[in-house]
Amino acid sequence: MRSLFLLPLLAMFGVVSAASGQDLFDTDQFRPLNLTFKQPDFWTQLLNNQVSETYIPVDLEVDGITYPDAGIRLRGQSTIWCALNNKFPFRIRMDEFVPGQEIYGQDTFRLNNAALDPTFLREALAAEALREYVPMAHRAFTNLTINSQNWGVYIIEQQKDGRYAQEFFGTSSGSRYKAIPYAGLTYHGPDPLDYVGRYDHVNGPTNDSYLDLIVLLDALNNTPLGKPLFDALNPLIDMDAYLWVLAGNALLCNWDSYQSNTHNYYVLFDGGEQRFYLQTHDLDLTFGTNRPWPNYPITAGFNKFTRPLSARPWKHLPFRQEFWDHIRTMAQDTFTWEHLGPLAWKWHNMIDAAVAADPKRIFSYQAFKNGITNNISTSGGCINYFPGIEPWVEDRRTFVLSTGGYLAPKVRLAGLSISPAAPVQDSPVVVTVSCRTPGAKVKVGLRYRVGPGAFKSIPMRDDGQSGDGAPGDDVYGARIPGQSGGSLVEYLVVGNRKDPARGAMSFLPRKSEQEPFVYKIPFGEKGIRITEYMYSGADGEIVELTNTSSAPIDVTGWSLDDQSATPGVFDLSNAGIVPAGASIVVTDGDAANFGTAWSLVGVTVLGGNSVAKLGRNDAIHLFDSSGALVDRLIYGDEDFPGTPKAQGASAWICSDGVGADDPALWVLSLQGDLQGSWFSAGGDVGSPGLFAASSCQ
Repeated sequence: MRSLFLLPLLAMFGVVSAASGQDLFDTDQFRPLNLTFKQPDFWTQLLNNQVSETYIPVDLEVDGITYPDAGIRLRGQSTIWCALNNKFPFRIRMDEFVPGQEIYGQDTFRLNNAALDPTFLREALAAEALREYVPMAHRAFTNLTINSQNWGVYIIEQQKDGRYAQEFFGTSSGSRYKAIPYAGLTYHGPDPLDYVGRYDHVNGPTNDSYLDLIVLLDALNNTPLGKPLFDALNPLIDMDAYLWVLAGNALLCNWDSYQSNTHNYYVLFDGGEQRFYLQTHDLDLTFGTNRPWPNYPITAGFNKFTRPLSARPWKHLPFRQEFWDHIRTMAQDTFTWEHLGPLAWKWHNMIDAAVAADPKRIFSYQAFKNGITNNISTSGGCINYFPGIEPWVEDRRTFVLSTGGYLAPKVRLAGLSISPAAPVQDSPVVVTVSCRTPGAKVKVGLRYRVGPGAFKSIPMRDDGQSGDGAPGDDVYGARIPGQSGGSLVEYLVVGNRKDPARGAMSFLPRKSEQEPFVYKIPFGEKGIRITEYMYSGADGEIVELTNTSSAPIDVTGWSLDDQSATPGVFDLSNAGIVPAGASIVVTDGDAANFGTAWSLVGVTVLGGNSVAKLGRNDAIHLFDSSGALVDRLIYGDEDFPGTPKAQGASAWICSDGVGADDPALWVLSLQGDLQGSWFSAGGDVGSPGLFAASSCQ
């Protein structure tokens, strides 16, 4: 998983794409949803179709807009068994009967009924707590009506579909498996048929269904314990992300989870990182529900052989030490009522009146009113006792932070720096950190990666030969090898005592691989570079490429692509040799018409680019004849607020920013600006085919 806390940088590298326009999962909005069924027996149809999971049509009205014939069905197990007054949960698929129909960028979502939570808050609150560290499906609140009858408050939940994968992993590629109770990631041989009925291939089936999962399960269950197991698992599954999931479930007492009852989890392939990721699912049994004791054992269920992703790594000391660091970080930083309380009360106040008026609520209004601060006892439900969320959080946190030797003092890491501060192509970078822990012998390591996959680990030394300065001065150093232009380098430092019985690991930054430090290698100013773009205009798109070197460059075999970043998509060969200082232009329309509209003379225009058309938030990738990436720009005024919206006016780059891949350095064209921009026949503003060097200062 790419770091959720580096979204601007990672979006710059095509890893994520921010949602545009209104957000269905905006937790600041209490948006009503209205369902209208045309068929008089719709409820009978819903009940009869529950087992087969067959959708029936319904009109959905949201924000004054009606979406006809969306698909709807009942969903859930305990949430149906425990529901009263027919307040059942639903799943809606916007495009079930109307191809391509979506709502605010979503085509599927769930409506959850809080059948196990009188406060309506636990699910959304737990998701927000975990999202600080790992991807989590978004939640929001709605008041639902069905055929003009009030059905009360529901929680809207994001479906873990291709849109979800695209948002969090940067690509929807790869398999997504949902565990069927009670599949625990055990190995059942090489035959894919032996996994049918244990895992649902939710974006399948395909000819390759289960084959990638089998590779993971084989390594997990059949590799010798210790370091060999981790060497086998790290290329296949994000173990650091799993540790955060494990710690979060333990901290929240999420009994309805992988390590507790092998229930409610997905195994998602992160196509951006090229590894699997374990995703916790239903979150209503959190904050003491079903396990109300604040001192419930943190590691409950970790030693069950039927849950090998917990039990087998747990036998490895570094895994346990990293777990204790992560759970302490969560308890100290975000699992506090100071952090969670404002969210809880904001949502409580937002839905208060609607809960009071909810004719189908499962618990009393008084239970809702008191459920944050007081323990609640009810009768007749599947669960009849709920600890108050606020006192439970405070008591649970106190218990976790006082769990004796497990959380012994850690080594102290500080003063991390890199040299040079602005890395350049093909030159190593020295990372140094101070590690001063009086009376303790320590070991310090550097983790780094370039591109997808697992982090590499190398030792950091205080020997005077590792870029660390003088030997024995408590400053440790290590070198990251030089990288090519456009590389994104993620790195972090790990500290530990050499006495393995003393304390947990220490990480800098505290969120470890989920929030690493990062630096980017610029492409450099010289060569064929992107110097102007416009994603939409009356006379067509613009991508201007300029030879900023002092010698001609033959672009035969070169190519251009947008966000998919695939060499060979749009061929630039017809531009031939580009003289020093000259520019060529690529557009989506007819080349001659474009030249006429912009009054161009002597400028090479390549038209007909229908295969790498630009969008408002997109990317431009330039490849040479070998398929190597030689320049890139990730842009978008929505993804990068404050940067140009290049619609009807192009954006251009100053000389100092050429090859930097930084949308903040680009400037929107104005008539007569430093590029001499002018109007096209259709009223667009730009300077296609003419790049004038100008300083960014």
